[in-house]
Amino acid sequence: MLRRFSVSVSEAFGILSSRLRACQSVGESAHTEARVLLEHACQQPFYSMPLASKVEDSTWNSCQDLCTLRCSGTPLAHIVGKKEFYSRQFKVTGDVLCPRPETECLVDLTLDCVKKFCDRPPLFVDVGTGSGCVLATLLLELPGSAGIAIDKSAAALEVALSNFSMHGVIDRCRLHNCDVLQPRWERVILEDPRERERSIVIVSNPPYIPTAQIADLEPTVQSYEPRTALDGGPDGLIFYRQLAHTELLHEFLCVVEYGAGQHSEVQKLFETGGRQSVKVTDCTDLQGIRRASAFQFRAARTMNAPEH
Repeated sequence: MLRRFSVSVSEAFGILSSRLRACQSVGESAHTEARVLLEHACQQPFYSMPLASKVEDSTWNSCQDLCTLRCSGTPLAHIVGKKEFYSRQFKVTGDVLCPRPETECLVDLTLDCVKKFCDRPPLFVDVGTGSGCVLATLLLELPGSAGIAIDKSAAALEVALSNFSMHGVIDRCRLHNCDVLQPRWERVILEDPRERERSIVIVSNPPYIPTAQIADLEPTVQSYEPRTALDGGPDGLIFYRQLAHTELLHEFLCVVEYGAGQHSEVQKLFETGGRQSVKVTDCTDLQGIRRASAFQFRAARTMNAPEH
């Protein structure tokens, strides 16, 4: 079949950018998204495409179809099937929350806490792992670490498994299909005797949107991201209450991300929880908003079920 070429890379980029700039869901990020769509359709990095070279018609048609899909409100990450986080690419689907730039603050704070407070290689327990981007990043940044990925969604764990395999950390973590709102969820920690010599670091970016505010979120978030990864209960704090009651027969750290304006409420929950913890540090995002905190827990003398 004779291949046909009608537009150059430069022309394709310009047309896509113009179309995306006119879309309310894209706006200022039009140039970046046009590059990503072009790379996805051509299956090669944009920097390796000579601007004067021609784009095959079938590829250009695919580009335009992708652009139409994006303008209809479909998240870019769902179109290309991946999202960058901490300078690495991670697979995403409609079964997981798309990684957000502000969650990198959670990773930064966790790494800083390990350096300051852990005297042994860490065991990261990622509660609500979703795509697994946080746990995979921590394992990659600290080669001697191990991890446990916990999520109540089996579909989300499949995505996390793909990302752990893709980034070569699958041999250092295990996955658990577990609902952390159930009593004694923490029994999954330290099931492997080899993990008992590690410093335990629970890390979590749980759902924190109050139920009544879900309807006010952007349409793309409501339509394309799993509600279970967004809904934090009536006041948005149900998961923090559970984490604040975590009991282990070991000292441990708990590092959590939360929404803008939730800092004081989350801190109060942890400091007055079932077993009082001590806040050791906070982290602010690039806009100066506090987005994550770390708490230090003493070892429990007994393992009592938390109150609900």
